Amino acid sequence: MEIVVTTASLVPITRVVMNQKYRTLPRRANSVPRPVDGAHQSTPAKVSHSILLLGSDYAISWGVRTHALALPGHLARELPTRTGVGADIDVLSTAGMGMGDVETLVSDRDLQQYDAVVVLTGVGDAFTLAPTDRWESRVRGLIATLRSEMTPAAPILLVGTEAPSHVKICRTREDGLTDQWAHTLNALSSRICDDTPGAFYTEPTPVPATALDPVDLIRFKSPAAHRAWAASIARQLNVILDRPRPISAEKAEQPQDVSQRLTALNRLGILYTAPEARFTRVVRRARDLFGTEGAAFSLITDRHQWNKAMVGFDLSEVSIQESFCATTVQSGRPFVVEDAWADPRITFDTFVRFYAGFPIMAPDGTRVGALCVFDANPRSASTIDVGYLEELAAEIGRELAESPTVPTPAVA
Repeated sequence: MEIVVTTASLVPITRVVMNQKYRTLPRRANSVPRPVDGAHQSTPAKVSHSILLLGSDYAISWGVRTHALALPGHLARELPTRTGVGADIDVLSTAGMGMGDVETLVSDRDLQQYDAVVVLTGVGDAFTLAPTDRWESRVRGLIATLRSEMTPAAPILLVGTEAPSHVKICRTREDGLTDQWAHTLNALSSRICDDTPGAFYTEPTPVPATALDPVDLIRFKSPAAHRAWAASIARQLNVILDRPRPISAEKAEQPQDVSQRLTALNRLGILYTAPEARFTRVVRRARDLFGTEGAAFSLITDRHQWNKAMVGFDLSEVSIQESFCATTVQSGRPFVVEDAWADPRITFDTFVRFYAGFPIMAPDGTRVGALCVFDANPRSASTIDVGYLEELAAEIGRELAESPTVPTPAVA
């Protein structure tokens, strides 16, 4: 009992000291790598869950230069392996913010679009020994705000605060007072979520040593650490998520103007670039699966169809007026032509008689191209399983989602 009293008596003094130290952390944090790409990751699919990561800590994606290797990218890949559908991950984060600051991030955000919100923050609160009554008030206030703005069925997942000693720039003793304070705040958060319908708590994820190599151990946060957190969050989301809302009507088939597509193509940075094995591999599999003469992954600009990957034929570019894939992209639906020479929808001369294509989406949901198979001879539509074609198109979409987006010159 004397130890508890002594420790408690030191809290006010320690709180002052830690608040002073906390002001020096931004200088240390400035040397830590952070992503330079957009804070959105996606595993494109016909049906997807839309998730918002909110707060600081792992939501910042410390330690890497692209969100594809951080929590958003890993979660976009981990969640579909459990739910069987796609995932769209948005991030709203600010370094150094505490639980009391999180509400400001969503003040002008439409939360109705999300199937779940994941809150990650609190290391700063634990480091500065935030009073427990203040913490409780802020957690309850944030949950109430989110609940009032989200759809009734959408859950809130509160991820426990990581021990400050695990954050290298904090330089605190393992199992010291700040770590104990994090444990206290987490226990309080867990009780609050137990008492609040639609709110759920999950413990912070210890990254197993076996998952880290020597380079990981000296990094601030490595891709392996982000992957471990993503797997833990995905497991919890899989339990609490409602059935996903189909995006076919909302995104896949909605009208898109040309400027929207050009912007998405510019951000991807793959237009008019060299062939890549990751795309050619999928295109070759499509040709082999359907037994057609050719197959291609095509990107559609305002003037041309440009084939990023092609097997069976050597044709890099087609005018937009003679492009089957342009119709596929514009419609947002699978497009099958049994015999172009006898189809009134085809108004141009072409050596291609049979065509089947499925649209491909960029990580932001914009249709930018198509995966297609084709023949110089007519074929029945019954020879094509559109479901398989969709799966292969989604695989290319996942490759696009895992690539860092880069600024490129405007397409011609």
